[in-house]
Amino acid sequence: MDERQLTELEAIHIAESGVWKDWTHRQRAEFQLTQNRLMMPFGVFHEAVEKALGRPVWTHEFGLNHEGLLRELLGDAPPPTMAEIIALIPTEKLMIVEVTDLLWHEHDRACTMRMVRDEQGTRFVPGSEGNHVDMT
Repeated sequence: MDERQLTELEAIHIAESGVWKDWTHRQRAEFQLTQNRLMMPFGVFHEAVEKALGRPVWTHEFGLNHEGLLRELLGDAPPPTMAEIIALIPTEKLMIVEVTDLLWHEHDRACTMRMVRDEQGTRFVPGSEGNHVDMT
């Protein structure tokens, strides 16, 4: 897509005007994905892309698969597989930890903190009291 790039002053004007607040998630995602300058808070942009694509978008995809995100949004490419998303990460920076069911239960038995959900909300407290939350 050959979109005209906004100048720094134009991008600042759009950001400060808040005009993007009236846009749909898809409009925010498509407009921002075609521009080199960020014109809304990154968290707003990230949420817009996730909602527009209907899937979680990993932060590294914005830098390493920017064109792929735009093609996916425009319907010109399918969503990447998890293997493709992981393959974007340079091997020297890649670290994946798989938490198996057995490892989780070993951790759970040894853990000195418990999650408690009550009228005060959800919080972690020391000790074995509290509601067990199954993370598997």
